[in-house]
Amino acid sequence: MARLEDEFSWQPPSESELKVIEARRERNNKISSIMGQYLLKGYKMLAVTCAVCDCVLMEDRLKNKYCIGCLEVDADTKKDNPAVSEEAARRTVQEIQHRHSGEDQAHTSATSPSPSTSSCQVPVTTQCVATSTTTITGCQKQCAKKTLTVHGMDLSENAGEAVAALRDKLAWATEQLSATTSIHEAQNLAGLITETCKAITALKEL
Repeated sequence: MARLEDEFSWQPPSESELKVIEARRERNNKISSIMGQYLLKGYKMLAVTCAVCDCVLMEDRLKNKYCIGCLEVDADTKKDNPAVSEEAARRTVQEIQHRHSGEDQAHTSATSPSPSTSSCQVPVTTQCVATSTTTITGCQKQCAKKTLTVHGMDLSENAGEAVAALRDKLAWATEQLSATTSIHEAQNLAGLITETCKAITALKEL
C-alpha cells in the first residue's frame, strides 16, 4: 500500500518549475503564431520534429526544412531562456527573491528606531541623580520618548510608514502645484508642501 502511495504521490511544482512551464507556454504560442504566417506564405508543416528543440519542422517550396524554434524564437538567447533552460529559470527566480529581500531589508532599516531614542535608557547618569523630587521629574521629562502627533495621531510608532506616506503626498502636491493656474490653489499647495516637509523632518528625528 505504501509503495502504491509513493507511485501516485503528487507534489505541487516549485516556483522555478512554474517559471519554466509559463515560459514554455509563451514560447509555444509564439512559434504557433509565426508558423501560421509561414503557412500563408506557402510553407508546409511536416510530420517530423526538430531533434534539438522538438519543434515541428516546416518545408518551403524548394524542399528546404526550416525550424522556427531554433532559427527564430530561441536564436542566440537559448542559454538564458527559461523556456528551454531550467538553470536560467532558477536564476530568474533567485534574482526576484534577492530583489524582494533587499526591499524588505531597506524597509526594516527605515522603520527601525534611531539610536538616539535609546540614549536616555542608562539607569544612572550625572543628570539623573535623585537629589530632589524636582530633579527626578526633570530627568523623566528628558528621558521620555519623543512623539509626533498629527491631527491627534501618534506617528512616532510607525515612523517609516508615515514617512513613506508623506513622501507620496509630497510628490502629489508638487505635481499639482506645477499644473495649477490658480493662485489660491497654489498657495494652499505650497502650505501643504511646507507642512509635509516639516513632518518628514520631525519623523526622521524621532
